[in-house]
Amino acid sequence: MRPTGSRFGQALRHYRRRVVIDSAGLGELVGGLTRVVSHGGQLKLLNLTARVSDLLQITKLVTVFEVFDDEAEAIESFAMDAQAAIPTAG
Repeated sequence: MRPTGSRFGQALRHYRRRVVIDSAGLGELVGGLTRVVSHGGQLKLLNLTARVSDLLQITKLVTVFEVFDDEAEAIESFAMDAQAAIPTAG
């Protein structure tokens, strides 16, 4: 995972290479998300292979993770999420 902020603030998991994930790998991915979120952070996935994308669709985990094809867009989404979390006066 590539941290983009504080230790548990933001993490971007890049699937640039061919990756095969089995049920144990899915468990690790969900466990990682749970750890990051429990510390107030975010975990986003980038450049999923077709196989990993299909697996997330089948298991409905695609509804749990934010998935991006573009790295700049993924990184920008962290800033947009941070801005949305700032309360406005009024």
